[in-house]
Amino acid sequence: MAFLDFLRPKWRGSNINVREAAVAKLTDQALLAQIAQTDSSGVVRDTAVEKLEDQALLAQVAKTDSDAEVRVRAVTRLTDQALLAQVAKTANDAEVRRLALINLTDQAVLAQVAGTDTDAGMRRAAVAILTDQAALAQVAKTDSDAGVRRAAVEKLTDHVAISEILKTDRDSEVRKRAALKPEPLAAAGVIPAREALRAAGHFVIMASGHYQGCKLVASIDASSHEVCALEVEFKNATPSALLANRALAAWRAVLASRSYVVPDSLVSRGWNSNKSPGASYPIMALFSPGHDVDRCCGGSLRWDEF
Repeated sequence: MAFLDFLRPKWRGSNINVREAAVAKLTDQALLAQIAQTDSSGVVRDTAVEKLEDQALLAQVAKTDSDAEVRVRAVTRLTDQALLAQVAKTANDAEVRRLALINLTDQAVLAQVAGTDTDAGMRRAAVAILTDQAALAQVAKTDSDAGVRRAAVEKLTDHVAISEILKTDRDSEVRKRAALKPEPLAAAGVIPAREALRAAGHFVIMASGHYQGCKLVASIDASSHEVCALEVEFKNATPSALLANRALAAWRAVLASRSYVVPDSLVSRGWNSNKSPGASYPIMALFSPGHDVDRCCGGSLRWDEF
């Protein structure tokens, strides 16, 4: 009752606002622990938790408090990795588990969550922090959720795993993500990469033209109309980067007239010189990661002669 407030400390008063203000001034950790566990008001418990230092108790509050805001407050004050791992794996509140997870640095725990948690959102969150390539490869190859597999593929650098995913994953978007990484060019070859992109509806338009003894071939993303690869074949001209640049400058205007765009990011990669198998003329090319020029028309490709 209010008249008894004169006989007891303010943190035990009947008025919530008075108790909250009193708790905000407390420094006694044992008293704060008591209030964090027993006060009837979530606002007051939240104020106590904000000043609490006991990691074990913070973990307990994060898992068991009846008020969501108090649980969130507790988990954001946790720094102990073992307790964070425990909360991330066992708390019932999805947001609390996520907040515990994003503060974890233990790769073994992250790998366990990424590989076994029943919540796809938690597995994706774990993958976003995970750096262990073996664990990422396992998730990328075996997770039941395509979104989780895509997230894992984005972080993979293991070219053997990427090559396997490129050839076997049942989801076209996952294969496309794998194909857009540079590693498959060395591991799986350009044909699987190209086929994965084509199947995903990404790598579908081919265009060719001629300029001063050169043949130009462009591979164009059908959805964005951006050129993802360019190749200059020096058929009746002396190969040189200068001629390739002149041809590119002339051709950009032609591509633009067809609403196709050559991104500056592609050009900034610089020309690569190589020799195509079976060809009798040198080639210079600009490739986005995971792309190669398809020299044949068929399937879903469209061939435009400028």
